[in-house]
Amino acid sequence: MTPVVQREVRFKAVVYLCRFLVASALIWWHWEAKLISFLSSRKTNMPFSTLEEMYQRTDFRLALIPATSYEDNFKYSNDPIWKAIYAERLQPYLEEYKKYPNDMIRLVKDDFTTALYESFIPVRYSDFLRNMHVAKF
Repeated sequence: MTPVVQREVRFKAVVYLCRFLVASALIWWHWEAKLISFLSSRKTNMPFSTLEEMYQRTDFRLALIPATSYEDNFKYSNDPIWKAIYAERLQPYLEEYKKYPNDMIRLVKDDFTTALYESFIPVRYSDFLRNMHVAKF
């Protein structure tokens, strides 16, 4: 082999080695970032997932906007659990509840024993909700 050909072969070997090292480093960094992300993520366990669980297992009170169909659903329900929730955990507190979703969010944010029964659409776009932090139970 001539010296020019030898230099060209060495150059190609160095290029392939550099490509391999860069690819290996990228794969390593990607794996490490995924591992750190997986290990540092939190899972929030909620104390209940249905209204029946809330009523039977906790002392949470239920908050909703008064004089709406949500209140009527509990008030005129045929389900005994919904009637009991209305009588024990909703009706005694109706005077405290506000008429607007943003006010209800503030109420629930300050009181960790109250669950808000509300549609997600009006609450979803609230500026106040974007700044709210989720409490860990």
